[in-house]
Amino acid sequence: MACGDRLMPASIREFIDEPSLQSGEVLYRAVDPVYIDDWSSPIPDIPTRAWQDQKQDVAAKWGLGPCASVAVASLLIKHGSTVEAWLEKFFQSSYGVVKTTVGEVRAATSALGSPTPQGVMLHPTVDQPWHAVVWSKKGSKRSKGEMKALVTVSTWHRHPAR
Repeated sequence: MACGDRLMPASIREFIDEPSLQSGEVLYRAVDPVYIDDWSSPIPDIPTRAWQDQKQDVAAKWGLGPCASVAVASLLIKHGSTVEAWLEKFFQSSYGVVKTTVGEVRAATSALGSPTPQGVMLHPTVDQPWHAVVWSKKGSKRSKGEMKALVTVSTWHRHPAR
């Protein structure tokens, strides 16, 4: 899922950590099975690349800086959808889904316990009113350490198919 609308924006939108999103709000992130390096276990480890940002030029097409798209669980439900329907419409059936919460994203820390400040912003689109983005508050593309921190606070909702 790309970060945002299908319209070409005039400028890059400022990220704002959405105050209306409560800490317990569940977020879903689609995971391409090509990101899985080791299929030896029935349930593979969540790959670091599950939380990589869109490339800056791709995100910019939708008026955003580097970010990772997510679906907000309560908004999926409010709009009569499910995780399964979301995957079927916007991804391939082989994709997996990780879940976490807004609070866990905001409080994620590195392996050494250092903060890795992340924000969550609603960014609804016409075809995905549940769309939001997770972004690094350091103001640049998310580092590998930040991606690992997000993996640590994520669990499989549904692991990908091989």
